[in-house]
Amino acid sequence: MGGRSGAVSQTEEKLSQIQLTASTFGVPYTLAYGRNRVSLALLQYEDFTATEHTTKSGGGGKGGGGAPKNTSFTYSAAVVLMVCEGPGIDISLVYQDKAQMTYAALGFTLFNGAINQATWSYLTTQHPTRAIAYPSTAILVNGSLELGSGASFPQISCEVRGLNADVAIGYDAHPDDILLDYCTHAVHGCNFPYLDATTLNTFGEYCTAMGFNLSPVEKTQRPAKEFIDEILRICNSFAVKSGAVLKI
Repeated sequence: MGGRSGAVSQTEEKLSQIQLTASTFGVPYTLAYGRNRVSLALLQYEDFTATEHTTKSGGGGKGGGGAPKNTSFTYSAAVVLMVCEGPGIDISLVYQDKAQMTYAALGFTLFNGAINQATWSYLTTQHPTRAIAYPSTAILVNGSLELGSGASFPQISCEVRGLNADVAIGYDAHPDDILLDYCTHAVHGCNFPYLDATTLNTFGEYCTAMGFNLSPVEKTQRPAKEFIDEILRICNSFAVKSGAVLKI
């Protein structure tokens, strides 16, 4: 009588969700001025999918025993990734692990952070109860992002042309425009409409004459005063309170 082969079929553990190394709960939205490289954060994912891959190893055992099988899985999911606060955000390049290419080549679609931003049609169709527009936030979306065999979120960053980016100065931003936006923007501003317009204009002229153009990124929470002081200090300037306004 023929005996069976001693080889045993093997099946990997099938994962049920994306394997994340850190939580983004409570993380501030990135505020990016000018031209910067920023990391992307996972805001939402749906339709986590496992694809089975089965291979046979060797021949069958004596007496008609079948060849052992090895089963593994690769994973994908529909994702919404946060870029930074909008509006008007553009992306020139995306870096995924060691690859460098356009976001379209990686299967992403960009929503540039408009205040009246449309909701991603994939969500409205497939998950209408969880369809969020993410107004005023630039996002990248992908209906089937490959997650590999470990179901891990890939290291993705992108080169952003952010708030107040000016093509005439290499997509940096003018310091006076940064301060005005940071202090007064209705959505991401710090609700401080007290900058003196005359001295702010003079500050802008001085920065232009000196060639001071900046691309700061805010990724953590801190007092607004620290950011304002930092911009002014870089530009050899400071602010003083005069009556009800802040003069530069």
